[in-house]
Amino acid sequence: MKSVIASIALMIFIAFNSLQAGDAVPAAFKQGDRLMGLKLALGSVFGSRAGFVVSGEYGLKDHLIKIEGLPNSLGIGGSFGYSSFTEFVFPWGNYFYQNYLFLGSAFWHVDVFKKRQIDTYLRANLGINIDASSSPGAGAPGRDSTYGGLVFGLSLGGRYYFTQNLAAAMELGFGMGNIRLGVDYRF
Repeated sequence: MKSVIASIALMIFIAFNSLQAGDAVPAAFKQGDRLMGLKLALGSVFGSRAGFVVSGEYGLKDHLIKIEGLPNSLGIGGSFGYSSFTEFVFPWGNYFYQNYLFLGSAFWHVDVFKKRQIDTYLRANLGINIDASSSPGAGAPGRDSTYGGLVFGLSLGGRYYFTQNLAAAMELGFGMGNIRLGVDYRF
């Protein structure tokens, strides 16, 4: 969490120090834009080594905060994440675990690099996490259960557009995994 806060502070510092009066740069993400994405989740994925995330976003409002020379916008969206893993427990066998994550998100896009093909953003998440586990069978200590709860957190993300609609994407911070890498498509 400290690294996410430090990254956010660095992004804001760079943004405000790179302001130059009169710079007119088209926004990388703007009102009316729609995105869908698929990402691989790595690091601390609820016991699993990896998971995946399907996400979507809609550009709700341009110029959320009036900052001369620095395009910014508000987006809203959601995502679904899934991970699973198997754990061998001697002498009973394999226990199977699954994790489902449903998030609603608000995105603040700030064009820190002032390049149309680079989109940088902060993401605030609120959602629910559902975990399920099952034991290998008769005689094994019971781990059959389903549980979950409310989750929230922050992420720092960026996209690099190879074409007008296709971007490589990376997010650091809360979500399914600590790092998410994948592609986003603007339609």
